[in-house]
Amino acid sequence: MADDATKAKAVNLKFSIGNDGVHPNDRACKLWVAKVKFTPKVETLLAQALLDGRLTKEVTFYNCKVVKNPATSAGTGLDFQLSNGIKDPKRVWTVIHTYDSAKSDILPSPGVTAQSASLRNVNMTVNGDKFYETNLNNDHEFYRLFKDQQYNESDDYQNGSLIQFKDFHPTGGFHKYYCIDISSKTNHLPDPLKPVILQIQMDVVGNAAANSYQINHIIEHEVSVVIDMKLGQVSAPLSAV
Repeated sequence: MADDATKAKAVNLKFSIGNDGVHPNDRACKLWVAKVKFTPKVETLLAQALLDGRLTKEVTFYNCKVVKNPATSAGTGLDFQLSNGIKDPKRVWTVIHTYDSAKSDILPSPGVTAQSASLRNVNMTVNGDKFYETNLNNDHEFYRLFKDQQYNESDDYQNGSLIQFKDFHPTGGFHKYYCIDISSKTNHLPDPLKPVILQIQMDVVGNAAANSYQINHIIEHEVSVVIDMKLGQVSAPLSAV
């Protein structure tokens, strides 16, 4: 049986959960949600804190804000305000999908980006100041910035993502995730708790027809909360108020 030739191919396979009354892709299990758990070291410290009567713990993590760009096709000189005030932003990701592809029965979106779309002449302003002296304009630059985010406290590029340089090809790549790490600037602001104004400038290369693409920007910003295990409450630390 194992050596027999395959007689037919499987088609229209779907794996879904939820209400059958909605579109298959809207109920599809496409997103893994991480389960937050304290490290063994932190659990030990928490246990000791309980014994000592210190029943609070400050936890710092990254939160995400998704901003939809109004542009839906190729264009030059796009200048879009991402936020008129967000505290402690660290990274900005830009992802371009084929328009409305999330409801397609054949396109593996959002697992892939739009094949025909790419970015050129990219820069950002942080509180009105340009982040890069010259605009980013080459695929290898965008790929290097992406790979920089795959570090695991090391300088080994073999760690992290399996995405290759060819995945950033302007007309052939399916995994073009454009990332700008602005933490080197936002970590040294005079007042780190003051809201930051973010703006992105870019050219979108690809199909000029309207409703070709859906462009999303994901802003990662640092958030701290205080967990009061005695009262069962979560609040912002005094330093963030």
